[in-house]
Amino acid sequence: MRLNINFHNIRGDGATIDYVDRRLSFAFSRLNHIVNSTVITVSDVNGPRGGIDKLCRVVVKASGLRSVVITERQANLRLAIDRGIARASQTLTRKLKRQQYVMKHGFMGDYNTDKKQCDIDFEGDRGHIQC
Repeated sequence: MRLNINFHNIRGDGATIDYVDRRLSFAFSRLNHIVNSTVITVSDVNGPRGGIDKLCRVVVKASGLRSVVITERQANLRLAIDRGIARASQTLTRKLKRQQYVMKHGFMGDYNTDKKQCDIDFEGDRGHIQC
């Protein structure tokens, strides 16, 4: 997995880079075989004015799936990094499970449980089953 870390309006020291690398390795340890590259952009939106202005954008490119793009904004830099990477990992896992389901069962629109006709609709990140 290739890792690219970018810093905007914030100083990126070795400790922050090591922290991002550790968090990323832990979060994507089970998905390492499908992740091709990851780009993490950390920025300070307001500069020295303060507030909830630390932004972490995570872009994960995986083989066979569309890219996952997550933007997390927090007051604390490490919290933004943690939550951004965790959300990206969860989203990629969800996409992978969805793809595996489609490969196993075919078209996702119809799902037959207990001889009832059910429909599965996916809106964004949530799925709804209606029988």
